[in-house]
Amino acid sequence: MRPPPDKDFAAMSDILTSPPTHSPSPRRYRQQPRAIATRERILLVSAEMFDANGYAGAGINEMLDSSGLSKGALYFHFESKEAIAQALIDQWRTFVDDLRHEVNSTETSALAQIVMLFREHAEAVSEDLRLRAGLKLSVEQGITGSGGAYREWVDMVEALVATAIDRGELHDNDAAQRFSEASCTTFLGTITAPPLMNTSPSITVAIDDMLTGWLVGVLSAEDPQRALTATG
Repeated sequence: MRPPPDKDFAAMSDILTSPPTHSPSPRRYRQQPRAIATRERILLVSAEMFDANGYAGAGINEMLDSSGLSKGALYFHFESKEAIAQALIDQWRTFVDDLRHEVNSTETSALAQIVMLFREHAEAVSEDLRLRAGLKLSVEQGITGSGGAYREWVDMVEALVATAIDRGELHDNDAAQRFSEASCTTFLGTITAPPLMNTSPSITVAIDDMLTGWLVGVLSAEDPQRALTATG
């Protein structure tokens, strides 16, 4: 793997946060631990179905068969398949928001924060099926409110790019302006598209390649020597 594209990047610490969970109110259930475990099992099994088959291809009956739960148990926690999908999107949205705050707390350059945001995000969705499913579901048109979560992520990256421009870390050119949309779309495509060959790179390696390519393109337009130094 190539060295990080900036001296700030070399000092980046591992800030990967554990994926969040939404604990039900204690007053809602008599047996809170069991209820929480059942809810999480539904989400995990459903995430596996959504990840493999998409929203339209995942059915309630298949979820019940895989989870071993009764229909009553499932509907006690979620009123519909869409409600399950929305819960997974919410978990992903919360994770990304928490990650953004943690990245911001490092007080490194805006460019370093962009790289950290994508690297840690890539590692998380590689390891956590619920987060990966939540990301994929965020662009499903059949789910109420799904597009808003994805738009928030793009806006988050866009804000960091704007900060980098304001601080003089980037010039205000077309490549920089397009980055937020292009990078999030590429990230989603990397997560969504199945590997074509057994030798396909991992998600984290693929995202590193994306970031390196973007940095070379943007920095070369401003300072070719800086681009060579930043990317090795």
